[in-house]
Amino acid sequence: MYKPMIFIFLVVVAPGITDAMFYYEANVLEFTSTNFGYLGVISCFASIIGVWVYRAFCTKLLLKWYFLGITIALSLALLSNLLIVNTKGTGLKMAYS
Repeated sequence: MYKPMIFIFLVVVAPGITDAMFYYEANVLEFTSTNFGYLGVISCFASIIGVWVYRAFCTKLLLKWYFLGITIALSLALLSNLLIVNTKGTGLKMAYS
């Protein structure tokens, strides 16, 4: 019972790249407040869709498989930040300073 709570606590406490990415997006890529607003709206819609998907498909799923799937999906989603930093992102029509 306590192992999932300890896991979630460790994931939340672990250092992330959000501050460094915010600096890079705001100062180097010169994202405007409108861009950050769009990202916030997209994040809210993704959260709502995630709740719907969980309610529709994952309520009968075993907790350990749920955590495994979410960990893998979250890792892949966080790796998408590399598209912004990586030079291969220039093919995505991203503006670099």
